[in-house]
Amino acid sequence: MNIKTSRRNFLKSTSLVGSAIFVGFKLNSPNIIVAKDVSELDPQLYISISPNNMITFKVPNIELGQGTHTGQAMIIAEELEVNLEQVNVVNAPPDPQYGRLNTGGSGSIRKNFKKLLQVGASTKETLLKAAAKIWNVELEECFAKNGEVIHKNSNRSLTYG
Repeated sequence: MNIKTSRRNFLKSTSLVGSAIFVGFKLNSPNIIVAKDVSELDPQLYISISPNNMITFKVPNIELGQGTHTGQAMIIAEELEVNLEQVNVVNAPPDPQYGRLNTGGSGSIRKNFKKLLQVGASTKETLLKAAAKIWNVELEECFAKNGEVIHKNSNRSLTYG
């Protein structure tokens, strides 16, 4: 069987078939899961702290060589005032609570920056409040530094873990 076709007809046909397949997949795809609004975030979903003061950070994006895991861990480490070496990065599990777990367009940091700032700051605030309650002091008398909460007046300290 010998079918003769021109280059132009071949390109038209393959473009048409490719477009139909793409549109077909797009139309039949399930509803897109949207990440929670920043105001609804639960920091415990992303961060856990072990007794040895190691922080596990569940990253909602896949690492494809752009350094997104390191970049996002740096934001968390800075907010928590710990060394980057204390942050263990793991991929978030496939769970609707994390939103769409995708990576593309080199936008992981840009898209998650505000969320990461809030997760880190909220976690630190929780740790400060817990220490203030343990010591029975005002929250304003406590600060975080190097993975510890420190009481200004007495120099008492507690590690995060």
